[in-house]
Amino acid sequence: MLKEFSDELECVAGLSVYSIWKNINKNDNEDLITEEGITNLIDFFEFAISKNVIVEYDEKKELPIFSEDSPRVVAERIFCDIWKKNPGIPQVNPTDSDDFIAYLVYKTGWATLVHGTAIVPPQI
Repeated sequence: MLKEFSDELECVAGLSVYSIWKNINKNDNEDLITEEGITNLIDFFEFAISKNVIVEYDEKKELPIFSEDSPRVVAERIFCDIWKKNPGIPQVNPTDSDDFIAYLVYKTGWATLVHGTAIVPPQI
């Protein structure tokens, strides 16, 4: 999985969470167990945060958030609303739910740090 995660880091700037979801779960699109897919997504964000590619981001202030929390805590905080905003998400094949896809497409609270010199929020 680390190889797939490393490959995804190369093109993550400006992507939506939905695009990232599709890229990191591409081998599991059929009969993907929702909880495993979400764990995989959070694992990817943890990895990307630890590599200084993704940062937590306050879109209202248009500023990155450097909390000094562990990458796992930050990744979990970014997606802390996933179950609340998707109460009817199916246990298998979550992208069968239009609400879940909308959540992934419009998810904010993070941005990409490009070569340490630019912040790129997801393009929505």
